[in-house]
Amino acid sequence: MSPARRDRRGDPRMAPLAALLALVVQIALLAACSSPQPDGASDRGESPHTSSSRAGASELPAAAPAGEGPRALPPARVDLDLEAFARPADEACADNATVVEVDAGDSIGAALDEAEPGTTVLVAPGTYVENADASDALRWETDNVCLRADDGEVVIEAASGQGYGLVFTGDDTVVEGFTMRGFRTGVILGGRGGETQRRATLESVRVVDPVGDLREGILALGDGGPDGPVAHDGVLLLDVAVQGMDQGISCNFGPCDHWWVERTRVVGRNAVEGSGADNIAVESGRQVVLVDVAVSGAAADGIDLKAGDVVVYGARVTDVARNAVKLWHGGEVIEVVVDGSGADAALVGDGEGTYLYLNCLVAHHDPEGSGYVGGWSYDRRAPVEVEIVNSIFDDNSVGGFFVPAGAHLSVRNTIFSAAPEDKLFDVGDETYLIGDLTGFEDAGFGSGNLIADPMFVDPDAGNFATLPGSPARAAGEVVHGIGGGGLRSHEQPGPGGR
Repeated sequence: MSPARRDRRGDPRMAPLAALLALVVQIALLAACSSPQPDGASDRGESPHTSSSRAGASELPAAAPAGEGPRALPPARVDLDLEAFARPADEACADNATVVEVDAGDSIGAALDEAEPGTTVLVAPGTYVENADASDALRWETDNVCLRADDGEVVIEAASGQGYGLVFTGDDTVVEGFTMRGFRTGVILGGRGGETQRRATLESVRVVDPVGDLREGILALGDGGPDGPVAHDGVLLLDVAVQGMDQGISCNFGPCDHWWVERTRVVGRNAVEGSGADNIAVESGRQVVLVDVAVSGAAADGIDLKAGDVVVYGARVTDVARNAVKLWHGGEVIEVVVDGSGADAALVGDGEGTYLYLNCLVAHHDPEGSGYVGGWSYDRRAPVEVEIVNSIFDDNSVGGFFVPAGAHLSVRNTIFSAAPEDKLFDVGDETYLIGDLTGFEDAGFGSGNLIADPMFVDPDAGNFATLPGSPARAAGEVVHGIGGGGLRSHEQPGPGGR
């Protein structure tokens, strides 16, 4: 029987990203779902959810205070295999019958070497240097082992020349309450050599102070190959923070199925050129869910998911060099704020699929440029369905958006802040300017849209609270069956079963 767990509040310096959702609800035209906002703090331009994304991009992220586990998603069109996702630490380790305690100064590696399946290794708070003569600090292959900090932070510090922190290849692995400091790569899910590595939970894990020319946070390295098995099936990252990396969180080869990333922050160092320096990336797989994540400072993309069955719900993407949210096979992007992106487009759908953007804000995408703000199937010209609802686009490049001819396109109740001569949409070879909004809607591509200043308090400082009189208030649409007023109360549980 596993021991009782004490409450872990995490680092209080950073509040949970539930605050972000409150901000997005305010600015994303949801007022139609309820009565207009009363006079009060928001009318005075005050908001507790308005920290500057630019000023905070280099700050050390802290794992959010521990909550009750993964939260419920809003209603979704994506059919998620909820039982296939990994579980939070308390639940995943509940049946472990053997408990091994590691006192300060003892060897964690020795305890892991002796651990049999069904073991929880409890580590006393402190700083540990492990396996100083090896390339990795801690490595184990045993299935069903929980490595947990015992009522306090455990820091694994790299020995001189040691490049890798935690490396594990077993099924049903849990790591909770650990900080990896000074490694080239903080955590590696190593795969099982042509078999599927199943169910890994990283909870309240931090990767900080990296070293080396190429710095990596949390990597899944198993390679099932184009015709092989799923490499990693069932990965939960909960209350995780990664700082100063070139590659933040990545499924490098895959396929990676049933990944759930929640209350997680990734701050890149924006220093390595190349397309792989993303904050969060999945190179192959399906059933990928990001909930309440904040990413910034990527030299490439903020979120890059080459996966099917994708849901991104509640995210903030700031100061990334390339795309903010790039999906390759469709997906749902709900209550997402993009503040500062660069090359290509802020929102990208690479190939065939259905793409939904609900209650989103995109600001400061290459504002001096002329490229697209959003583009779908630009290179492939594959069939796509694109739906943009209750969203705001402010102070972006003047190139508008692109969908191929024949795409199913519906843009509704969305605000564009741009000049009449700026481009609104390229639909194949047909171009609509901002001043042609009526013609765009008459052509069957949407309704209820506005060309207006959304009247944010201080968008240059990342304060997207709306001022009194903003057209974003009381102007939205209830989307039946998804999002809308039922976001917080939907009963569909996530991995925590809430």
